Amino acid sequence: MSRNGSPHLTDATAEALCDEDAILNAISAESYAASAPSLPNEFHKLSPIYFIGDSRTLIFRNSTYVSPFTSNVFQLRSVFLRNLYGADFYSPESGLNFSLLTILATDQAAITYDEGATWIANRRDFEADADGRNIERGSAPLVLFCGVFDGIRVLDELGSDVDVLAWDDVSRGYDLSSKPASKVLHPDHVLQRVLDVLEPFALGVKALQAMGFERIFVHGYPRPRSGERFARVYGQLKSLRQYHPNALPKVSLILDRAMRVIAQRTSARYVAGPTTVDGELPQEFTWDDVHYNARGACEVARQVVSVLEGVVE
Repeated sequence: MSRNGSPHLTDATAEALCDEDAILNAISAESYAASAPSLPNEFHKLSPIYFIGDSRTLIFRNSTYVSPFTSNVFQLRSVFLRNLYGADFYSPESGLNFSLLTILATDQAAITYDEGATWIANRRDFEADADGRNIERGSAPLVLFCGVFDGIRVLDELGSDVDVLAWDDVSRGYDLSSKPASKVLHPDHVLQRVLDVLEPFALGVKALQAMGFERIFVHGYPRPRSGERFARVYGQLKSLRQYHPNALPKVSLILDRAMRVIAQRTSARYVAGPTTVDGELPQEFTWDDVHYNARGACEVARQVVSVLEGVVE
């Protein structure tokens, strides 16, 4: 049980779903080109972009990104919240995730004048103007990743022999098993349950906006085109084998749809990542079918920066 009351997977299952040590080792082993040219003995202040949430944020830590549109340089900050459920992100009783608030306060991206009773975004942290001549200061952009463990929670609630009725050509493509499920649910029913489970996450987005964070992005949940590398790295997961084979990809589709709905309802910006037209994540953008490699992270950063610099409305 989390401190906010959300039911957690067992420790063994949580570790098996995503071994963060393996992710960090893989990221550290990759070679990166120097992303920001610099001259000796110069001091540079870079505008930060925070990537906040589950293990998909780890790739962004200790990185810089050079805009292909303006050559502006951004500092990418990773705020990893281990085994993150929506209810861990925010609760009406305790407010925002304590680890998140602590990091934002340490970086002075959020500040307080009443010993922590209220927090406000530091509006002198981000240079929004593209050409650097008329500097418009603002709050740091936040890119939020959540929903993986909430999707597993919903699958647990559905049960091992439940399928979801296909609703379009993409979802019909996942009717792969010839074995009929004992129960088939309407996708709108499952979507509403996913939104209910993720409601604390949506409230957290609103809480960040109330603090003054104006540039908030909600990252979607792209489906891996193949799960072979994921299974090879982490082993064939017993926790995933228990579900009906048609249900897992359909719930993933619904989870991504829920992130779009949350972004729309909170006036945040939805970010898909480097997906195909069907919402699949190609292998060349990941190192294990799920977590971004440097190329995938670069594409996510490009999508975010294209909005920040006004290239995309």
